[in-house]
Amino acid sequence: MICAAALLPLGSVLGPWLGQPVQRSALNNAASVARVVSETVIAQELRNDPIRNGLTRATMRRLDTRLTGTARELQIARIKIWTPRGRIAYSDRRSLIGTRQQIDPRLADALGGATSAAVADAGDLRTERIEDAASGSLLRVYVPIYADAAATS
Repeated sequence: MICAAALLPLGSVLGPWLGQPVQRSALNNAASVARVVSETVIAQELRNDPIRNGLTRATMRRLDTRLTGTARELQIARIKIWTPRGRIAYSDRRSLIGTRQQIDPRLADALGGATSAAVADAGDLRTERIEDAASGSLLRVYVPIYADAAATS
């Protein structure tokens, strides 16, 4: 099992005033968007390129092409694909590819097959270098990726 993460905007005006039910709805919507992107774009590209030793340049170019427009349309601020051991196999921020990150509980949930979503904290935004974060809060969504080629290390 591999997983993807996306950072999506919560809303610049509503963010500070969101009540729990509205926030939960925003998280559910963001999770749905991330699942659709994972299933319709990422999983399709990974079916033909197992990521045991990293993605091929051709697969990364195809992901870039397909995800750039999708991310812009859906206002996704960051996309990453992880291996089960916490290595980033793909990111729209190239400097992250190949790095390992500690597997936090939400990432572990996605690697185990469950979708996880939460409001990103200020530390997440600094770490991700999301410049336009001042326009509102972001949602961090982790989704499992089911692809025949998902046998990774």
